[in-house]
Amino acid sequence: MCNIAAYVGTKPAAPLLIDMIRRQEGLNGGFYVGIATIHEGKIHYRKVRGDLNRLLTETDALSLPGTVGIAHTRTPGGGNEEWGHPFVGMKDGEPVTAYLLNGSRGFFASVPRNVLMAESLISDGYSFRTRTVGEIAKEHTPLLSDGTCVHTSEIMSNLILRNIDRGMAEPFAMEAAMMDFPLECVGLLLSVAHGDRIAYSRFNMPMNLGFADHGCYMASAALCFPEDAAYPLPVPAGSVGYVYKDHYESYPYKKLPATLAPITARVRKEGYDAVVAALQEGKQTVPALAKLVAPLFDAADCVQKAMLVYDILYSLHREGRLKIEIVTVPGDTEDLTSPRFDLSL
Repeated sequence: MCNIAAYVGTKPAAPLLIDMIRRQEGLNGGFYVGIATIHEGKIHYRKVRGDLNRLLTETDALSLPGTVGIAHTRTPGGGNEEWGHPFVGMKDGEPVTAYLLNGSRGFFASVPRNVLMAESLISDGYSFRTRTVGEIAKEHTPLLSDGTCVHTSEIMSNLILRNIDRGMAEPFAMEAAMMDFPLECVGLLLSVAHGDRIAYSRFNMPMNLGFADHGCYMASAALCFPEDAAYPLPVPAGSVGYVYKDHYESYPYKKLPATLAPITARVRKEGYDAVVAALQEGKQTVPALAKLVAPLFDAADCVQKAMLVYDILYSLHREGRLKIEIVTVPGDTEDLTSPRFDLSL
């Protein structure tokens, strides 16, 4: 699980995205950070292996142009900076899409499709910037027949681009890719074809909208929204659509790739009580809290445990009860460090 931020509006996107990532990266990220914006029909992107401070020190990410953009911070996993999000789809040497994902194979880990998907895309001429000799990490890297590997999320990125090339609108290209290559995830897409919006696909991982008078914020954790954002609006589970500066369009998946348990009133109440009790006992992390609330859901293949935790943390933040301590932990290599947010009441 990682953390995502996005913005569609009239203000420069990069500073807003960086601010939201700073408020989230220690929740479950900080090992790779990346950002992409779109401006005058061109995608601009930067990413590093490391935390947000490294992105700002080593790149000009803060000054990327455009009022529409996406950003991502991820957990460790190996690979160079290309293994961070976003992943770009290329045409004639120029990026035409930028895609990022929060999630993992999860329930679908036993579905042996990723190698076939990657090799099919390569044979169709789609490039993989993460392609590396050997195996990096089994969770993220199908080992291909030639002994190279690629990142799972870049497979999804190229599947989406191939669907677009075949005539699908971006949200439905994302839905079709999800059906072919199911993941427990939420994804966001920039496309040069529609520079005024962000396409999304959400199965079960967290995503919230926060509208302001100048545009719409998007984030995994609503507690990272700036003060001018309205009360967060959860993006519907099992849906695809477009987000614009002043509204969004949402369409349910034609078919869910697996059963998905909703966040019912009972789950919300019991989850709140369980999280509060855990935070009162001592410092906690988001992954630990997600594991704690998972058994509360009704029986299903997949649950919205991270979405529930972030919803509860936002409530506690609004109540003025949530405390966040920033702890420095080892990064993805010996010369790097990353922030971790320890949570308590």
